[in-house]
Amino acid sequence: GTLVYVSNLRGAGYQPTWMDRTGKRLSSVGPLGDHRGVALSRDGLFATLIRTGEGLHLYDLARNSEVRLTANAGPGIWSPDGSYVVFAATVDGVRGIYRKSANGSGTEELLLPSPTNRQIPADFSQTGTLFFTEQDPKTGSDIWYWSNPGETSTKAGSKPEKFLATAAMETQPQLSPDGRWLAYVSDETGNGEVYVRQFPS
Repeated sequence: GTLVYVSNLRGAGYQPTWMDRTGKRLSSVGPLGDHRGVALSRDGLFATLIRTGEGLHLYDLARNSEVRLTANAGPGIWSPDGSYVVFAATVDGVRGIYRKSANGSGTEELLLPSPTNRQIPADFSQTGTLFFTEQDPKTGSDIWYWSNPGETSTKAGSKPEKFLATAAMETQPQLSPDGRWLAYVSDETGNGEVYVRQFPS
């Protein structure tokens, strides 16, 4: 009948760290804190990360400095040319997928509103295709893609398209460098496992 509990349980936090392929620690980035969702720019010179309660931050890895990109946002992903960062956020009461210049200037630009189902960016291919997951109450987490998001032209592929929606949870889509295969995680067997499918068929 004795209840045993831990009071005030809080870890020291997380710190983004460079490791080599053998697991040897090389160096760390920024101070110790509650950091999540690290994403490197394609040139490896910058990174975005979430600080819980403080929003999405941009790190200059060479200068070891940081600036906050936006508040109330999820993890960021980089555009193919590194000029802007895409993220899920609620800005002025409007939830959706936004983008903002990677140098921190300007304001958040709404790319895709998410008034009902939450949408979370996951990958931005070298060919300019944005992959995101959508939380659907009927099918769980589904995978969508959007060619050239933000384009105002009416060319084919300018609207989001559903790639995979089953009764399982499909998350973390990542396109192969040649653009032919999409890897993702599914719990269709009851466990989270990695699958690969041809893209876009």
